[in-house]
Amino acid sequence: MSDAMPDLVIRGGSVVTPQGIADADIAIEGDFIVAIASEVPGGKREIDATGLTILPGLIDIHLHFNE
Repeated sequence: MSDAMPDLVIRGGSVVTPQGIADADIAIEGDFIVAIASEVPGGKREIDATGLTILPGLIDIHLHFNE
């Protein structure tokens, strides 16, 4: 992650990774996840995901991408 403030930080969710589930923050810059860690620096925007499960990079098949 660069020293610049990320565009978006999702805080406090239960993040599902290949290693298991962990309470973590996710930093996003542009269209890319740049960090998943227990604490990341503040972002330009922040979402409180406390009590929610986060599946980074998962696309919901019900989004109807082809329409």
